[in-house]
Amino acid sequence: MLSVRNKLSYLIVLFGLFLQSCSFSPLYDEQVQKDLGGIFVSTIPNRDGQILRNHLRYLLEGYETSETSRYNLMIDLTITESSIGVNRTGVTVRKNKVALAQLILKDKKTQETLHRSTVKAQNSYVVRSTQFYSNPITEDYATKQALELLAQFIQADLAMYFSKNEN
Repeated sequence: MLSVRNKLSYLIVLFGLFLQSCSFSPLYDEQVQKDLGGIFVSTIPNRDGQILRNHLRYLLEGYETSETSRYNLMIDLTITESSIGVNRTGVTVRKNKVALAQLILKDKKTQETLHRSTVKAQNSYVVRSTQFYSNPITEDYATKQALELLAQFIQADLAMYFSKNEN
């Protein structure tokens, strides 16, 4: 009769063998990090685009110039706002910021489009009817948080592309 400890040991060994057989591999390996570092992020219009570009440059850690990069990332950024919470009197008490980015990744040498994707992030915030000064600050903060989250999603999307298409 096997004790509980022996059964647990066998279960752990079987789980380890299962993980080994499923071809698990890390997303951000050396080659993927090298590919991400070789991306030049093109200029994105407006202040929100500048914030997104700065977040992406930090996450990709390349700080590549347009002459030394291997890839060019172009982004079309759209930010929308909608009311998601209304009180009994019909006044909006909660709004939602949605940041949508359409990505195009191109090879610098051939100008061939390698990857197209659409990435979305959202963040909500409370609208206060009595604190007029805090509303623009809260809205600005929600926009910046949505853009930071969008940059992280874009980084993950590009890492998945590079891990699937190893050069």
